[in-house]
Amino acid sequence: ALGPGMPKVGPSDMQALIFLQRNPGCISADLSAFLGVVPTTTSALVDRLVRLGLVNRARTESNRRVVLLGLTDAGEDVTNRIIAEQNEH
Repeated sequence: ALGPGMPKVGPSDMQALIFLQRNPGCISADLSAFLGVVPTTTSALVDRLVRLGLVNRARTESNRRVVLLGLTDAGEDVTNRIIAEQNEH
């Protein structure tokens, strides 16, 4: 739906990408609360987006157990295309 060469992302992936663009450096629990899903569902969703090269995980130096989520450059591009397409409708 997002044009040639775009990874296939579903509605929950799109919601997650938009949330991460608006909340860079958030943690998985923030994303779970926003999506209204359990942590294991969020973990699987984030794993898929990481494999697609759209999201990255980064540990903080102060607390190695905390994993921050963010968009890659490709993730920013895809998210901007999703938003532009939604604005057209």
